[in-house]
Amino acid sequence: SDDWATKTAPSLAFDNTIHFEQTLANQDRLAAASTISGWAHFTHIHPNPKFLLVFIIGAGLVILFTMGRLRFTKWPLHPVLFLVWTTWAATCFAFPLFLGWLIKSLVTKYGGGTTYRNLMPMMLGLIAGDMLAGVIFTIVGLIYYLITHQPPQKFGIMPG
Repeated sequence: SDDWATKTAPSLAFDNTIHFEQTLANQDRLAAASTISGWAHFTHIHPNPKFLLVFIIGAGLVILFTMGRLRFTKWPLHPVLFLVWTTWAATCFAFPLFLGWLIKSLVTKYGGGTTYRNLMPMMLGLIAGDMLAGVIFTIVGLIYYLITHQPPQKFGIMPG
């Protein structure tokens, strides 16, 4: 039922290839582009200066955050942040991840390592219970389908 994952995303690479081939054909540059191979591709690129600047800034920030994470034990941010910054999944998972980080920070700050270890089974139980609820809804949906021969109402366990 997820059209993005099953139809749109798999076709993006092919659609972009066709788009650029048609663009090169319209500019009478497709034959010349087809003769280039290997490392010679790098001598023929002409990046947009604005995009190149943003790429350099982004790569610099990833390197800076990586060095910070490796050098300082209390470095708060992971460089993977820049990979998912503006994605749809990040907007869905930002609050739960923030909430988990906040709970962990408060428990370790005010309760210490012992309290953290004592609460770990409860937190893992919450995660396992959430997953079990998803399995139960899947089984109920299967039983509903076997009895009625109609698909059940969609129940989203994960975003999408």
